[in-house]
Amino acid sequence: MMATSGVAVTSRPRGPGSARPKALDQHSPKEDPMAVSKRLRYEILRRDNHACRYCGAAAPDAKLNVDHVIPTSLGGSDKPDNLVASCADCNAGKTSSLPNAEPVVDVDQEAFRRAAQLKNEEKQRHDIIALHLCMVWEWAHEKTGRRPSQQEKRWFMEETYKVLACGYSGQVDLTEPAYRAGLQNALDLQSYIQLPWREASAADGRFLATIDAVEAWSSAWNHAAEDRDPYLRETKAVVSVIHKLLDAGRNRTDVTYAAHCAGSKLSLDVESFLDSAPETTKGGAI
Repeated sequence: MMATSGVAVTSRPRGPGSARPKALDQHSPKEDPMAVSKRLRYEILRRDNHACRYCGAAAPDAKLNVDHVIPTSLGGSDKPDNLVASCADCNAGKTSSLPNAEPVVDVDQEAFRRAAQLKNEEKQRHDIIALHLCMVWEWAHEKTGRRPSQQEKRWFMEETYKVLACGYSGQVDLTEPAYRAGLQNALDLQSYIQLPWREASAADGRFLATIDAVEAWSSAWNHAAEDRDPYLRETKAVVSVIHKLLDAGRNRTDVTYAAHCAGSKLSLDVESFLDSAPETTKGGAI
């Protein structure tokens, strides 16, 4: 298992008689942090009627953020026609804009179409990877003389999708971890993921740092909630915040500690807990 620096969180392989895993309990290339002003962020929220352009969730019931439709790593710009309000924690400065100011230009519909295409392609890629890993895991599981139940298969697939949601770089090997998890009759994939022997790329480091932080968040959540595990959509929301912090150069230990604190409060707002990191854990970028 990967070490989670600064947070006393552990995860162990689980046998067939164990309860549902309580480790990650959840289912890209590095992108520069959004280089837009507070004023523009608020203008985007005002243009979109303070509602998520993807699902319609509106403030104050939903926390909103301003995101790129097409990621900057894929050629997207910081212009208003590539920015939308979406469900996430928002740090926009509302006082930076006049209430009667002219709305900024609306989002480019072609950008929406392209974003939908990219998301569909990513989903298809994750489906193929998850199916492959499940087949490897099931085969290794059966080598021990025990066939996994349908419920165990479902749990393993959920865990796998949540690992992939952490921003799988495509370079870190997941086949061997799936095989070793199967040999141990374990349901969690993330406990068996290791750093590559070669020097890790920025994408690899981002992926593994995200797994550490999400594991800390979900473990703390499980300890606090007990009645349910985090939903996949909640995990994805936390992953989005963690990626934002890591891409902005925040120390991975601080981010992991903040994620742990957020999980203990059943919160998705990891960023608001950054200041709670002990001085001994604070440092430079990942």
